[in-house]
Amino acid sequence: MKKSIIYTVVILITSTKILLGQSCDLKILSEDFSNASSYISTGNSSVNISSGKCKFDNVANGTDTKIYKNLGSALSNDFWKCELKYSITAKNSSGKGTGAIIAALTAGNLGFMNGINTNGGLVETDQDGLAVTLSSLTVSDNNIDNWFFAIQDKKGTIRKESNRINANSNISDYYIRLERTSKNTASLSIFTDANFLNHVTGSPVLYEINENITGLTTIQHGINQGGSSSRVVNAEIDYVTICQNLVNDCPDKTLNEDFSNASSYIPTGNGLVNISSGKCKFDNVANGTD
Repeated sequence: MKKSIIYTVVILITSTKILLGQSCDLKILSEDFSNASSYISTGNSSVNISSGKCKFDNVANGTDTKIYKNLGSALSNDFWKCELKYSITAKNSSGKGTGAIIAALTAGNLGFMNGINTNGGLVETDQDGLAVTLSSLTVSDNNIDNWFFAIQDKKGTIRKESNRINANSNISDYYIRLERTSKNTASLSIFTDANFLNHVTGSPVLYEINENITGLTTIQHGINQGGSSSRVVNAEIDYVTICQNLVNDCPDKTLNEDFSNASSYIPTGNGLVNISSGKCKFDNVANGTD
């Protein structure tokens, strides 16, 4: 008679830091584009606010064309979430690809990507940032099925790109969630519904970013100022929300003190600052001594 052998598998999870779509305590931005005066516009105004939308009116890449505003304070370096509705309003004509900076959170108001220097060459702007972009495979590819969403992260002048999520020519409205899930991770989720439930194929994308990207104080919507003029954007953004937590979780505890062990501390002075009954006590302590 054969004996049955039961194998028990124990899996130890040491970290569950990446929690996609987690809720936020503090709303940083709730934008319905009803007040154009709260934004600063650069370029030829083909990225503009009208009728309660941020509109890209057949915007060609190659100029510093964007709108931006200051958020009032720097975003958390541990967790924040940006959600928006992005709609492709028209198909590009033959020979016209696309290149949109749908939303960039940056440490200043310089363009997110590369610009044109005084000698006519392209140089990366020097500021930290994290963005969701939409690009075509080539500058002339107007087939929406060949367009893709991605995360781009930038530390100083070094910019990188995540894996891609393809657009779909049968979908015009995309509900986008860009999250900083920890100091060194981000995620991009693309949905087909306003409840952020139905992912498009390939969503979500998880991405390792530079953990030293900090000081993100500005949101901007625009195009690549150094990109080809064959890349054109016909689109609109209906709303944007950004939130983060009031108190950010720490991934590692440096100290977890309940004052149960007085011997782990060294006292100085007359002992009136002391540890007893599980507390650090100040017993009528006068200043003037160590």
